[in-house]
Amino acid sequence: MLLILLLAPKEGKTFADKILLVWLLLIACHLILYVFSIQPITANNVHWLLDTSLPFPILHGPMLYLYTAAMTNQLPRNRNWILVHFIPALVVVLFFFPVLLRSAEEKLAFIRSGGEGYQTANLLRIILLQVSGFVYVLWALWLLRRHKRNISQEFSYE
Repeated sequence: MLLILLLAPKEGKTFADKILLVWLLLIACHLILYVFSIQPITANNVHWLLDTSLPFPILHGPMLYLYTAAMTNQLPRNRNWILVHFIPALVVVLFFFPVLLRSAEEKLAFIRSGGEGYQTANLLRIILLQVSGFVYVLWALWLLRRHKRNISQEFSYE
């Protein structure tokens, strides 16, 4: 939250600053939803928040890539390609959208049943999360390595 408070009022934010600010806001929302999720679950205290954090973990990989690409000036020329990175999170939202529309009591019953009827969708979500995390970390490392190589070719010092 402190980083958000420091970055938000900054004058002349770069695109990388804006990406970092959005990422920090996503992390804050994810953490807040996590804190609510570990509280004793009743329909009275978290009725509309139940299961709303499902797409957040899948967003961290694309945000890492975008921030690294922006900091190293390696973003795609066509900025529309940036949206492609958020398709896995959209897929998760679409799979679980019927659950998100349920009432608090129905969500509680769904959670207590272990996600009955959504085991395949949950497995897909877990696989997307694992693959996304692995791929985006490797991609960010590759961008950093390429940036280091470019710097060494342009300057006499790194």
